[in-house]
Amino acid sequence: MIKGGVTFGASTTIGNHVLPCVIIDFRKKHPRIRINMLVGNAKRIEDLLNAGFIDFGIVAGEPSSNSFNVKPVVQDELGFIVPQAHPWSRKELVSILEITLEITKEPFIMREAGSATRQKIEEYLLSHGIGVTKLHIALVLGSTESIKEAVAGGAGISIISKWDAMEEIKTGKLKFIVPREEKILRSFSLIMPQNMVLSP
Repeated sequence: MIKGGVTFGASTTIGNHVLPCVIIDFRKKHPRIRINMLVGNAKRIEDLLNAGFIDFGIVAGEPSSNSFNVKPVVQDELGFIVPQAHPWSRKELVSILEITLEITKEPFIMREAGSATRQKIEEYLLSHGIGVTKLHIALVLGSTESIKEAVAGGAGISIISKWDAMEEIKTGKLKFIVPREEKILRSFSLIMPQNMVLSP
């Protein structure tokens, strides 16, 4: 029987909503393997890997450094979240430009610097000619859970992973809306030090 232990890091979306079920299934097959998962934003996971505190990481998007072996493992989709009382909740598609129009400029709730979600949002907006300075950023919060609560409370709108919003979508607490221009897609990647070999 395989035994031993592994310590790895995961960015918040996949660490909170995807990997727990994977770990449970893995433990059923390999009960003697100890698993320690640390969850944080992408920059934190990269820092832990560089410092040797974890064996590998699973992060959203591309790592900020090219000092890692990188292997995409699963795709993720991001979109707008709004409370059910919001006018957009009756829509299936919303143009990304609507968040910057002066007449309809929406308070926007953003993740903190170092978050892979924030990085992806900024990249997507720039690809459509929208800089962060054009947004009405009402709040910067350090977790997706706090963002969901702020949106549900009417403090503004945000863009998060669909995985992060699954429970709130099911209960009707929040509405997930896809941008009209194109879907916001990203990959979660396995990252390891360069001296480690990734299996096919």
